[in-house]
Order: sequence, then C-alpha cells, then structure tokens
Amino acid sequence: MAKRLTDGQRADFRDRGFAFPVRVMSRAEADAGRRALEAAEAAHAGLTKRQRNYGLFRVKPHLLFTWLDRIVHHPALLDAVEDLIGPDILVWSSSLFIKDAHDPAYIAWHQDSYTYGLEGSALVTAWVALTDATVENGAMRFLDGSHRLGRLAHDETHAEHDLSSQGETVRLAVDGRMAVDVVLRAGEASLHQFELVHSSNPNRSDGRRIGYAIRYFAPTMRRTGKPATVMLARGHAGQEWMLEPRPRADEDRAALAAHANAIGVRAAEMRRLDE
Repeated sequence: MAKRLTDGQRADFRDRGFAFPVRVMSRAEADAGRRALEAAEAAHAGLTKRQRNYGLFRVKPHLLFTWLDRIVHHPALLDAVEDLIGPDILVWSSSLFIKDAHDPAYIAWHQDSYTYGLEGSALVTAWVALTDATVENGAMRFLDGSHRLGRLAHDETHAEHDLSSQGETVRLAVDGRMAVDVVLRAGEASLHQFELVHSSNPNRSDGRRIGYAIRYFAPTMRRTGKPATVMLARGHAGQEWMLEPRPRADEDRAALAAHANAIGVRAAEMRRLDE
C-alpha cells in the first residue's frame, strides 16, 4: 500500500516520467528553509555569488547544513520516494537552485542520467519548492514521456548562464510547446525519473525562485565507475556504497570534512568520465 502518493501519481511517474504537485511540507516549513538559506548567505557575504553557489549550495549541501539535512530526511518526502523506489533509500546528491529576480540563469534541456554514472532506473529527483515556482519565475519544464526514449546523447556547452554542471544539452529537437510547466507552491515537490528530459527558463519576475533538488536512489542501482559516497536516508544501504555522516551542526569541523571528501570523490569521478 502506498504511503504518500495516489495511484494516479504513481501511474503518472511510470507513464509520463513525473508526478506533481506533492505536498511534502507546510508552507511554514518551506519559509523556515528559505530564511535559513538567507542567513547562510548573509554569513558568507564576503564570497561572490558564484563562490557561495558552487562552494556551499550546489554540491551536496545537506552534508554542511542541518536545515537541509532535515529536508532530505523529511518523513513525508521519504514516504513519497518510497512509493516509487522501495524502502531502501540512498541520497546520491542534492543542490539548491536559486534564481534571483530577473536572473538570466536557466537550465537547458537535458537528462540527469548524463552526469550520474549510474545504471538502472530506481532513481528519482525530488525538487522541493522553498518559494512558489511559477512560469514567470522560471519553474522547471518536463518533456512528457521522454524517459521512454532511453539515454540520449548530449553536448557540453558550459554556457555562462546555464545552471547545470557542464551546460549539458540533449541532442534532441524539443518543441517547447509540448512541455509541461511544473508550477508548485512553497512546500510542494515534483518527482521525476532521471532519464526524463527537462529544463527551466530564466526568472522574469521581481522575486526569487528557490528550489532544493534531492536525488534519491535504491541501492540496487549500479555504479559504472569507482564507488561513490552517499547518505543513507531510510532502510538498508547494501555493501557497495561508502556512507556519508549526517551533520550535527552547521559547517562544523566534521561536516566540512565530510563535504570536502564527498566533493573530492565526485571530482575524481568527473575527471575519469571526461577522459
């Protein structure tokens, strides 16, 4: 029996590659997450925006900040993920995606599977809205049913305003008129399969758009390269995976060390994939 999702939402995930909206926390909880982010930004005001984003918020920030760790382990969110991939849940990575007012930042059409180095299909990205996500402020867009195309070839553009890690862009003629706009209220989430083609447009509004993407997967997924560090969110991890610790305090010595180690492992793997 499903814990969180309806039969219709599970059918949508299977057939269309996504399900939304799914209420995973209250607006008050989402607002608290936004305020915690703003406090972290203020604490690191001496860094440039790029340094904050890529040093703190873009690669596994749940290892650094307890308030993000709580979102990653939110029971309602894990219940929804369990309905899709089963009771054993690992965290591959997480990223804060922040678009300021009138920000030119965007994400080109791509598949998450391009950069993950994983085989299998038991991976779901949960995108949690910490502010409302609207068409005007650059909500995600899904290409309905595109996960059925399998893994597609991509080009790496490294475009200036593309928020993806390598500016990866799928080699597919996408008709934007066929896309589904992922409109969410703060505290709601979308769930998508990691071979789904998706994108997002720049923020044309006067406010910020903040989303927190968490990539959950089952330990039955297989690595195509070296072992990776992951976090256990629920159930059992199996034998293959090196487990990351949960932070006990924001940016304390242990949290900083765990984050640095995880980034080092990931950077080494990305270099291997580039060879």
